[in-house]
Amino acid sequence: MSRTGQEIEKDVFDIIANSSLKNKVNGVVCMEDERPKDSDLEDIEVKFVSGLPGVIETGSVVVFIYVKDVDTYGDGTLRQDKPRLKQLARYAEDWVKDISGRSVEIGYKFEKLFALNTQKAPDIHQHFISIRLHYKAVEKD
Repeated sequence: MSRTGQEIEKDVFDIIANSSLKNKVNGVVCMEDERPKDSDLEDIEVKFVSGLPGVIETGSVVVFIYVKDVDTYGDGTLRQDKPRLKQLARYAEDWVKDISGRSVEIGYKFEKLFALNTQKAPDIHQHFISIRLHYKAVEKD
């Protein structure tokens, strides 16, 4: 059965919402464009990027984990919270490893497309970890 982008995004949302990664942040798990406005919490956002229908359905999704910038030196200049970003990136790596080994159970085979990286969201004074995943749909038992 071919899945829509919204269905795949919701599936990944559900996988995260039922995972240990969700418990590592102080915010919510949400789908693209559903992150609470003006949130400064560590929210996880799921975004469908692309998909190819066919006998074997494949594509990519991206997961963002937001972290509020901090005034490290007390001078009013906000900087990325490197220790927290590093800690959450480690949790995210462990999560990717975990879901990669449970493809039949969760209905997808995942693998990292790129190394996890941190990007700036200057308009909201936050940085986010970007997790780009390739997926292949598989049949659940």
